[in-house]
Amino acid sequence: MCMKRDLIDFLNTDLQFIKGVGPVLAARLGDVLGGRRVLDFVRHRPSYVRARGITENIMDATPGDSVTIPLLIKSHKKGGAFGRGRRRPTQIVCNDKMNNTVVIQFFNANYLDYWLKKNAGWTMANVFRKTGTDVTTDN
Repeated sequence: MCMKRDLIDFLNTDLQFIKGVGPVLAARLGDVLGGRRVLDFVRHRPSYVRARGITENIMDATPGDSVTIPLLIKSHKKGGAFGRGRRRPTQIVCNDKMNNTVVIQFFNANYLDYWLKKNAGWTMANVFRKTGTDVTTDN
């Protein structure tokens, strides 16, 4: 009986009290979900699916489109702090299947250093920008 009551209490918990959510995100989720409880989150059905094109050559992607692409990690530079409080992003240099170079920048992502490995496969889904022959994306 006690376990059932604990489950009911959890499902009726306001989302802002879930670790990592907070009041601002809970308010946004409340607008989308129609409620701010965990139960509202669990019962929510998405109203649309974002279409993502799948490509193997980043140069075939149209700038501004959301694409999914398999990449091979070549190297990465750890981010961190410069002087005077400025932050340096973590940069990951990858190649697609056609050997085109893709540079991905992550801001405030110290956790990446733990699992990034050279020559590891990675699938990226994001909006890419092209400037001449350079392709970048920011996360």
